[in-house]
Amino acid sequence: MSTDRHSLSSFISLTVLMSTVFMLAIHPSTAMGYPPGGTVSTGSNPIESGGLQLAVSYRGDSEIVLVTAPDEHDIVITDLIMQTNTDRVTCLEQWDAKLVTDSGTKARFFLFTPFFYSSSYVTNTHHDSQVQFSSGIRVAAGQSLKMVVTQTRSEGSYCYDTRNANLNITWSGYSAQS
Repeated sequence: MSTDRHSLSSFISLTVLMSTVFMLAIHPSTAMGYPPGGTVSTGSNPIESGGLQLAVSYRGDSEIVLVTAPDEHDIVITDLIMQTNTDRVTCLEQWDAKLVTDSGTKARFFLFTPFFYSSSYVTNTHHDSQVQFSSGIRVAAGQSLKMVVTQTRSEGSYCYDTRNANLNITWSGYSAQS
């Protein structure tokens, strides 16, 4: 009689255990994207940033390398501030600005110089751009991210190729695991 109870008890325990494993196997779980934690590398200072100035040509392209990712890891750009400047307050210019890597254009912006003279008064247009990328722009290990700027329009008096115009750029991001 005790053997039957022991067999029954073992059978019930095994059935409960197998049912629990089965329920866990088919139970829907929350999907997790890669990676489950942050992608910031474990280096001593994974934050990257820089600031530079690009002299914008009156005709043709002007370009500057914002950052070159080291061969060991990618860099992700998360924030970008662009400020235009010119010494000609009577000339409004529009610029096409692109962030470009070896694999193509990653972002594109239209920028305007800060002043415009019209009907005997100067207007400060304040067309600076501050961009926060939710996911970031990835610069693959060993590649460079360039800013390429082309003037697409000029309007107003004294719009000459002798003017001085600049784009001030500040960027920040982080080193990422490749």
